[in-house]
Amino acid sequence: CGEGSHRQLPAAGVPLNQVRSIHVTHLHGDHCYGLGSVIRGIDLAKVEEAAATAAAATEAGKETGPVKPIVTHIWGPPGLVQLLQAQLVLTGAHLGLRTYFIVTEFVLTAEDAVPQAQPMVAGCDKLLVRRQAPRAINEIASLQGALNTVQPALDRIPQVWYPPRQPAPSMGLPSLGSTLQGGISDDHAESLYGRNFLATPGVFWVVQPTPLPGQDPKDVPEPKLHCLAAQLQHRVPCWGYVFQEAEPAQPDVPRRKVCILGDTINSAGIAPLAMGCDVISHEATFSKGMEDKCRVAQHSTGWMAGAFAEAVQAKQLVLTHFSARYTRLGGPEGRSS
Repeated sequence: CGEGSHRQLPAAGVPLNQVRSIHVTHLHGDHCYGLGSVIRGIDLAKVEEAAATAAAATEAGKETGPVKPIVTHIWGPPGLVQLLQAQLVLTGAHLGLRTYFIVTEFVLTAEDAVPQAQPMVAGCDKLLVRRQAPRAINEIASLQGALNTVQPALDRIPQVWYPPRQPAPSMGLPSLGSTLQGGISDDHAESLYGRNFLATPGVFWVVQPTPLPGQDPKDVPEPKLHCLAAQLQHRVPCWGYVFQEAEPAQPDVPRRKVCILGDTINSAGIAPLAMGCDVISHEATFSKGMEDKCRVAQHSTGWMAGAFAEAVQAKQLVLTHFSARYTRLGGPEGRSS
């Protein structure tokens, strides 16, 4: 959700009023600086859509019935709340929201979790926050089986990364209450963003819509896509997402699965979730032979992306996050090289 996403989505044929959820991988600017503008655009588009629908029903003489809450869900790493405090609350943009946004931060322990959504700021019931803890891979037989299957292939991939330090279970998080009252501290910023992050192995997050305060969970619409998330290794806390159809698009056709990764030098944590995916989107910041730069920047080469896609038996690989140093290859010689 980088800068300009509120313009790029409609340009790509995705109207903002159709956006039901936003999945943030990590808090580097090219992936998150446009989030506030996207939220405001979604809010306006959905309000206009609801008004047009109500007007059409009135003109047709139809009863509209009770007004259902309009909710957009946002998931992402720790610090997502502070980002939106700066983009929306400090600018006063949150006061104009007329639809609901539930922001969920991923955390590593049950102690850090805040399951029930609560207002991000007093006086605004439209912008809500919560924190979600992971589940263990070995709790789900199918995921543990996928891990057992993919592990030998992962072990055969030469590793150019090295563990900068052991995982910090709590990531130095302040309580959500103190976060909402006092914002992010310098110590907290250093604990989250002053070092590389070794992904916590063997865990995943179930990404599904949650109820508003006081709302019956049965009234939350069932998603058309099931989503799971796992942590990746990068310079900041980073996650990847796997989306799978709740129902197959056609009879007798397997449910399609897509894996979207954030910036990473090691994607092993999401491998059991991604096994057999139809499409995997993997970053390819550097070219083969630049592994020393990968270690510093915690990014991948195109070769590393291909090796991981092969390990998880992905049907198609889409490379993203190219460096600006690359120029367009033209002509037969360029394509073959």
